[in-house]
Amino acid sequence: MFGSLRIRTQLLLMTGAVFVLFAVPIAIAIASLRQTQERFVSFIEIDNARLAAFNEMYAQGLQSGQALRNILLDPANRKAYDNLAQAVADFDKALKKARSLPQDRDVAARLGTVEGLARRQAEIRTALLADVGAGRIEEAKLRLNKDETPAWRELKKVLLESIARLDNETQATEAQLAETAAARRGQIVAFSLVSLLALLGVSWLIGHAILRRLGGEPAYATDAMHKLAAGDLAFELRVAAKDSSSLLFAMRTTMERLASTIGNVTRTADSLTSSAQQVSLTSQSLSQASSQQAAAAEQTTAALEEMTASIGDNAGKANTTSGIAGQAAQQAQQGG
Repeated sequence: MFGSLRIRTQLLLMTGAVFVLFAVPIAIAIASLRQTQERFVSFIEIDNARLAAFNEMYAQGLQSGQALRNILLDPANRKAYDNLAQAVADFDKALKKARSLPQDRDVAARLGTVEGLARRQAEIRTALLADVGAGRIEEAKLRLNKDETPAWRELKKVLLESIARLDNETQATEAQLAETAAARRGQIVAFSLVSLLALLGVSWLIGHAILRRLGGEPAYATDAMHKLAAGDLAFELRVAAKDSSSLLFAMRTTMERLASTIGNVTRTADSLTSSAQQVSLTSQSLSQASSQQAAAAEQTTAALEEMTASIGDNAGKANTTSGIAGQAAQQAQQGG
């Protein structure tokens, strides 16, 4: 059924098949890459951002503790107050960032704990700064060791546990992304190989269909057409044994029929030539006989003219004889 279609239709169908064979793997690859990209973006914008926020809270917690101790060592050091305020602001900013990211139940619980501990530490820190402002340095030191440091240690424990958990999750996600990317690359390579094999198969089908229609290579068919157009019917046109429908088979059949027809025409022409020669000989014989008949007719005419003249003479003589006889009779009557 496929072989009965026009070559243009076959080419269109095969081209469509090639397009589908390439389009489907490309679409699958694009969808896979989009999923990987979305997961990678999520990894960067959420997982890493959450881990960075917890690391920032831990770092700013250390920074605020160091600034608070510098204040106790030198209450007149305004830089220490500025460092403390900046560390507290950065801690709150990191906590707000972590709160804004998508989170599971465990992370939400940890953030709630961190927020409660940070609020408690802020209250202790406010009281400690009030003692420093009032000149109660020893009371402030006692509050630092008794209240602020234990509060920070508790907050630090939660932060470090959260960081460890998030870091493990981040590493697992990173490994999963790498594995997924490798799998996607493998799929793309596999799809590419399948598409290449399919392309080769379709190309072979196209070539086979064209060769089957032509009956041989296009160059050979073109050369045969030129020889046929030049009237050369003597060359041997090679056709496959089972070929009965190709262009070359039709050409060979045409050549055989033309050769047979030309042979018949040649034999007929030879026969007509022989007949023409016989007619020519017959015409020559008829012409000779006609000449002879014309000569005989001329002789007959001459004889007839002589006979006519003789008859005229005889008639004159008869008339004379008749006159003589009349006179004799008259004389006889007169004599009687």
